[in-house]
Amino acid sequence: MARFTSIRNLFFLLIQLYVFGNVVASPYPFQHVNRHSVDDLEHFSQWNHNQLLPRAGKWLRIMPLGASITDGQRGDGQTTNDVSHNGYRKPLRDQLRSRGYNVNMIGCVSSGQMRDKQHEGHRGFLISEVAAKVACAINQKPNLVLINAGTNDAIRADQNGGASFAQGAQGRMKEIIDDILTKANDVTIILSTLLPNGNAASSYVNTINAGYRSLVSSYQSAGKKVQLADMSTGFILLSDLPDGTHPTDAGYKKMAAVWDQAFVAANNKGWIKDPINTGKPDDVYDCDTSPASFSEATLTQRGSGADDGSYTHASQYIGFVASDSLHENSNSATKGQWVKNYHFAHIVNDGGDRGQETDELIRITDSIHPVADTGIPLFSFKQNNGGSFASSWTTFDPKMHCNNRGARWGDVNNDGLDDLICIGPEGNMYVSINKGGNPPNFVYLDNVKNAEGTQESVRVGDIDGDGRLDYCVIKGTGSLYCWRNGGTGDVPVWEPMAGGGVVFDSSDLGDVASIRLVDINGDFRSDIVSISSIGRTRIFINQRGTKEDGAGLKPHWIEAASAHAGGSADRTADYFKFGRLYGSGRADYVVLKETNVKDSQGWKHTYDFEVYKNTGSGGKKVKGDGVYYCDMFGRGHDDYLWVYEAGNVNLYENTGDLPNWKGHNEIFNVGRDRKGIHFGDWNGDGLCDILAVDKKSGAVDWWQNTWEIGKVSPTFSYKGQALAGNCNQGWGVSRYDLGVRFADVDGDGRVDYLCLDPQGTTSAILNTEKGFSNVGQIKYSIGKDRAEHRFADVNNDGKADYLAVDKFTGKVSVYTNQGQKKAQSAFGTGDSSFTWVEQQGVWMDGVDRGANMFFARMSNDTKRVDFVQNLPATDIAYTYFNRPCKGGGDDDTSALPLPTVPSRKASA
Repeated sequence: MARFTSIRNLFFLLIQLYVFGNVVASPYPFQHVNRHSVDDLEHFSQWNHNQLLPRAGKWLRIMPLGASITDGQRGDGQTTNDVSHNGYRKPLRDQLRSRGYNVNMIGCVSSGQMRDKQHEGHRGFLISEVAAKVACAINQKPNLVLINAGTNDAIRADQNGGASFAQGAQGRMKEIIDDILTKANDVTIILSTLLPNGNAASSYVNTINAGYRSLVSSYQSAGKKVQLADMSTGFILLSDLPDGTHPTDAGYKKMAAVWDQAFVAANNKGWIKDPINTGKPDDVYDCDTSPASFSEATLTQRGSGADDGSYTHASQYIGFVASDSLHENSNSATKGQWVKNYHFAHIVNDGGDRGQETDELIRITDSIHPVADTGIPLFSFKQNNGGSFASSWTTFDPKMHCNNRGARWGDVNNDGLDDLICIGPEGNMYVSINKGGNPPNFVYLDNVKNAEGTQESVRVGDIDGDGRLDYCVIKGTGSLYCWRNGGTGDVPVWEPMAGGGVVFDSSDLGDVASIRLVDINGDFRSDIVSISSIGRTRIFINQRGTKEDGAGLKPHWIEAASAHAGGSADRTADYFKFGRLYGSGRADYVVLKETNVKDSQGWKHTYDFEVYKNTGSGGKKVKGDGVYYCDMFGRGHDDYLWVYEAGNVNLYENTGDLPNWKGHNEIFNVGRDRKGIHFGDWNGDGLCDILAVDKKSGAVDWWQNTWEIGKVSPTFSYKGQALAGNCNQGWGVSRYDLGVRFADVDGDGRVDYLCLDPQGTTSAILNTEKGFSNVGQIKYSIGKDRAEHRFADVNNDGKADYLAVDKFTGKVSVYTNQGQKKAQSAFGTGDSSFTWVEQQGVWMDGVDRGANMFFARMSNDTKRVDFVQNLPATDIAYTYFNRPCKGGGDDDTSALPLPTVPSRKASA
């Protein structure tokens, strides 16, 4: 019996040892660990890999929350990628991994060179602004939140009430902590005091820190899991903060050591619990997009859509529409003396839309070929009245004198009116901008382009179809070189086209003096026309090309099978002119017939204008112009839509077997101009709706997508005007020159209404469940044409990011959306209501010119935005799939060891 009792007692003793020896949660076996009390840190060890054996499945899902210190901003001011921007996050992560934990850092912001670099650090944010950022990542249910916030409150306290503002930091921080404790069950929060600061009064820093210590004490007294990480003990010095606020790498390691010390204290209290199961494993995650994320090109479209075929020229003989006479004070007539004096240009706005412009007949007299007539102004015009010029001459002042042989006309600033360009004898380009009115008013800009060739070799025309006149020269026997006008206002910015190489080789076209840049087919792109001495032409149509046509926006040239037949008597090319006389967008053909009669004033030269109306067709539309992508079935990936110019919508369903799409043919006819048609989820039901924008007012009509399971194709219900006009920016002539866009910038699942000026400055009306909210300017211009701007969620946080896609190369500049920071901002200032951070090394290199690149979710699996190259002539498309990362996001542990925190009694 005694033996039995002894065995029984031994059994109970073993049970007690087992139970009480394992009451503290630990990621490693108890027998291999030296226990450390947070009340006696004299022997605290920061680095001991050999004693740590990981326990499978123990995860820390950490949300770092704060401002620029959390983001990792360096105190030495370096911003290049060859130095670390990981802040304290990587050294702390490495340390926790060395303790045997798996670590997944979460947040809606990413920065640094580490793989697991998500966080909620927002540069320049006050505590109140940081509070608004909790919502973005808290639904990922962290089991540990690290808060370092309040430095900006200390720095800006004097601007906000001084000492009372600093004292209020405790209350503002309490709101953040209460919010987190409410939204994340069983979470542990570590709140840090502020670092010492050289840019804030020490009294403000001390006040805030005292408030934080008191706050932590009160939470712990109430049984809440809130731990203090004291950064203001003298361990971290001002010398660790070169700019007075942000640490060096060594300073951030010190921060990591203090965080780690606080973590151990919390862990020894049994506070650290396994993270809540959200259905998304911590070891399978969507890492940040990077160039290495993308697959090789994969064929995803075999071609569809419609074009209007090749250009076929045709003309309708109209007859003579104008006549004018000039006198020469000479004993003998000089034939052809003043044919250069006449020009056609659209200098008076007649109320027509783009593509409906009609040109005035312009007469310039100059000192090189003076006239004997008295009272004839230097510049005058006859207004176009339906192709007739019966009105009298009207004088106007272009604020610049120019001889006829240097005068050119064209739209320099994409406002739809032609400006006066004067090419000097040396080839310099001088401009006077047409500001509208009748007669028109001009503003002189002086020299805007230094010579690339002599006056006779210079041509001007819109080569890339963006609505802005480009500068070209013919060199040698006919090589055309061009410089694109990349300006966003009145003043051009010049960029060499075709990589500085030949844009068109006209060496087999004969006399280079006969070569003109003229938009023959009305697509806003200047075509090449070569004119013979009898008026016969050869026409080369300019279409949007691809990289296969050459570098830097070199067009795809197609010679028209037919052209102007000619038939006039042998004469110089100056007798043949082109002008948009009938509002079709196509240039009509004008032949000047000259007669010479001697009268009392000398020789009278009469010029009769004989017109052949351009009735040609084709070559204007390419298949790639109708491409759209949007999720029409609510499956988390995009379907493909092809929209006709008149608004007919064809649908190709993405069933996951690309390039095989399920065709639905026409699903709806919007009956609006294609440029005003958009697709997006307006009501937050997961289905893309149809939105049509009025060009003049910006008002939005809404057709709701009513598809539901069981239906084959989407159907649409007209819901009326969704939003009254709030944007008068309309649209320009190129594919993406759109004043109104739709994108979900606030991450609520509903597309918002965006208004872009020509320079890309963007304002927004947020479309929320509770109604509309005008937040004013959300993004200031980055100095690029709005046609280069797109919006897409490239970091998969639910908010649309701001992208600039280079027209030449397709290179993507990414500005990640950090969310709303204030209620509203004035338009046209450097301040915005949303914060955007330029991210380097996020997207893959461009593979084609920008107009051919799309952002779409093509994959059924990843839900990530992919990069799609569409070939405009065929609508064949290749996708570079944006693949997710898998694993824990681990890096090497090069940030270790951490410095040892000096021995002291731990605070609460």
